[in-house]
This record gives sequence, C-alpha cells and structure tokens, in this order.
Amino acid sequence: MKKSIAIFFLAIALISCKEEGKPQTNSLLPVMSFDKHEFDFGTIQKDEIVEHVFQFTNTGGTNLVISNAAGSCGCTIPDYPKEPIVSGETGQIKVKFNPAGKSGRQTKTVSIGANTAKGTETLTIKANITAG
Repeated sequence: MKKSIAIFFLAIALISCKEEGKPQTNSLLPVMSFDKHEFDFGTIQKDEIVEHVFQFTNTGGTNLVISNAAGSCGCTIPDYPKEPIVSGETGQIKVKFNPAGKSGRQTKTVSIGANTAKGTETLTIKANITAG
C-alpha cells in the first residue's frame, strides 16, 4: 500500500515538473524572419511624410498568412501582403509615417497578426521631428 502511494505521488510530481510557459515549436508553422525589426528615419521635418519597407522571409514549413497589421497611432500606416507567403518566399511590410502635429523624438510600433507560433510580430520606427 505504501509503495502504491509513493508511486502515485512520484507520478504526480513528474507530471507537474514538465516545462510550462515555454512555447511549443512546430516546424510546420510559418516563421516571419525579418532582415531587421527596427528602422530610424533620423531627423525629419514636421511636414515630411516618410516610409520604410521591412523585408521578411517565410522560413517556416507552411504558408504564412498575415491577418492584420496596425500602427500604434493613426500617424503610422502599415501596408502588408494580403495573399499567403509560401515557405521560402519573401514579402514586404511598408510602413508610412506622417509626423504632422508631432515634435521631438518619436518611437512608433506596428503590430502584425499572423499564423506564426508567436501570433504577433512587432516592428518599430523612430524619428526626430523638427519644425523646419
């Protein structure tokens, strides 16, 4: 009887010791591999609309589908591929930034929803805005 109880508690301990909180990796999921996640426009004028293209490759095992992309404010507008990106193929996220009404150092983000293991990718743009 004592041996059965000991085995029961040992089994419970082993089950509770499994790695939790670690994302499960699946080689069949798509992966967005960016050349860089951040871009700095440097110093720009308050009336100078600028844009940057972030390049990425689907390095996963299946098609990448981007469901949405949203800027952290209305001044940051992303444009993303609406068609699936096949494994091994490249794509672009174009980010347009309108600094009207802003001044000084600015940092904005774009959140990309996709069918990757993480579910969301984040891109960052920066600029120092001067009056002109």
